[in-house]
Amino acid sequence: MKKICFINGSLRGEKASSLIFINEINFLLGDKEYQKEFITVKLRVDQGYSTEILDKIRESDVIIIAFPLFSYCLPGGLMRLLEEYYLYIKNLGINENANKHVYAIVNSGYHNPKINDESICVIKNFCNRLNLIFRFAIQIGCGPVTIMTKFIDFKYKKAFKTLANDINNNGIEQTDNIYITPILPKILMDTIRLQLDKNALKKEQKRRIK
Repeated sequence: MKKICFINGSLRGEKASSLIFINEINFLLGDKEYQKEFITVKLRVDQGYSTEILDKIRESDVIIIAFPLFSYCLPGGLMRLLEEYYLYIKNLGINENANKHVYAIVNSGYHNPKINDESICVIKNFCNRLNLIFRFAIQIGCGPVTIMTKFIDFKYKKAFKTLANDINNNGIEQTDNIYITPILPKILMDTIRLQLDKNALKKEQKRRIK
């Protein structure tokens, strides 16, 4: 049975858009043919990630990494997990599974999904260092708002079906990165994003007052 490891690279955990994207793929793959493991990055891991967590990645045949863009790159918690995994493999003195496939799903608050390109280069470099096979990425503009319109966004649906089918077919065909631009006009998206930012700021201010 093929093993799949889902990595939620967002520090927001269960509230993250990244988890919604993971659940999309998980649903499309079903439960009969795969053994699945789920990892969520942590803000602080004083003793480092346990060997149990790192072995979930090592023993998998497929790794799916979902994360938000942070300062045009990966979130710090995800960077730490990947760095610790790299050192773990090197210290074990073993070679990675040469057929292990890696996929990425990245979203940002920006309208143009190509702003995520640099972060995908980091994932590719991680794969190259461990001889993993990077398949492709789904790059999403304005992730939270795109989720709101996913039921009428056919490109969104097609992208996730493409990723699931690639796993089912063992990644035989060459597939380029998939860019998902919000179906709403940029000016409207910017207005919505500004309002979301204001709401988040108000919540933070109330939290600090308490």
